[in-house]
Amino acid sequence: MRIWAQGMTRQDQSVEEGGEAYQAGRDLTVNHGMNADEMAALMVAMAKQLSAFTDEANAKLNQRFDEFRDEVLKQFSNETTSRKEAFNDPDFQFTVKSAQEAYARKGDGDLKVELVRLLAERSKQHSGSRVANILNEAIKVAGSLTKQEMAVLAIIFVMIHVGTPTQNSIQTRAFHESILAPFLSDMPNDRNSFEYLESLRCITINAIVTRTSETILSEKFKNQFQNGESGAVIKSFMETSPVLKAVYGAWDANQVFQQSYLTSLGKALAHSTLVSKTGLNAPVEIWIS
Repeated sequence: MRIWAQGMTRQDQSVEEGGEAYQAGRDLTVNHGMNADEMAALMVAMAKQLSAFTDEANAKLNQRFDEFRDEVLKQFSNETTSRKEAFNDPDFQFTVKSAQEAYARKGDGDLKVELVRLLAERSKQHSGSRVANILNEAIKVAGSLTKQEMAVLAIIFVMIHVGTPTQNSIQTRAFHESILAPFLSDMPNDRNSFEYLESLRCITINAIVTRTSETILSEKFKNQFQNGESGAVIKSFMETSPVLKAVYGAWDANQVFQQSYLTSLGKALAHSTLVSKTGLNAPVEIWIS
């Protein structure tokens, strides 16, 4: 109900008990809220708007389901990278559904590639095995990670767990540059991504033990530098690559990098994104079993 009071020249009023008094030197509008008819009309309008939003959301969902299906069919047409027979397995079917839902919620192209890659890897494992269970969990978690978290996992994986296929120092530098370059722009410079990954059981953070890049390199590449070079010399050589210099610098500047250890779940996710983005050609069972 609205009350309009015309402007008055006098402000004298007499109010009975329980009454309301309003004064103004000009026009006054008093809003006592909507009546029943107005509220009903508003609710009908809102319901129509929500219905329109629902129709739009459903259209997006259907489009994303189609996109995901097409990517899966493309991946599983290659018998060397996946196993079609897995679709007969109930556990794998549940995992496919989980991957579909993760992509449908976000619609991110990189996530779609990652989920399909993980499904292909999962299809080659027997349901109930430890590796299959880890990959099932990786597919569930992948949809909750940003590019920063995936970069953290990949960098730790390469720094700690990936060696080199050559005994030549120059080729070693080129190899590590090639597999770290795709993650350079997404490296975080704070603790947030690490703490989030720890909450998802992808990493553990050990505040007592730290590993500088020099310490890691002196151990990792001792066979590629056979003249007794120190860690500082090895690092200096590797850092002639701008990519590696940036990665090592970020590693040493952010102490939580040095304190982080990948769990089996973190290794599975890191391995998958490295295969997707760099073409790393090594089975995940090397690192998880």
